[in-house]
Amino acid sequence: MPAAIVPILAERSTGDAMLWSLILIVAILLLFGVVLVYRKWMNADDTTSGPGFTLSDLRRLHKEGKMTTEEFEKAKSALIGSLKVAPATPATTPENPAPTPRQGPRTHPPGFDVLPPEE
Repeated sequence: MPAAIVPILAERSTGDAMLWSLILIVAILLLFGVVLVYRKWMNADDTTSGPGFTLSDLRRLHKEGKMTTEEFEKAKSALIGSLKVAPATPATTPENPAPTPRQGPRTHPPGFDVLPPEE
């Protein structure tokens, strides 16, 4: 190669290397962000339902005409039936603690789900 072309190629390859290095760094940062969002989504609490209907909500819907009398009576009996069942659950004591709620779809912290079973 002629001596005049070598500095031009060296300069060009350095510039290309810097460009591809920056592209690689940006891609790694984007993937890191995607992993963070995914982990946050996986660990999200999956209790999204609200408190539900109360008896006063049902009465209001019936009064506004959005619910027939038959629907109101069925919903009222279902609501009262579910409230009667709730106190039948065992009370929590030091010997019988309440179960801890799940924190998303994962059941174990990362890494602990790949250990061999204990014998």
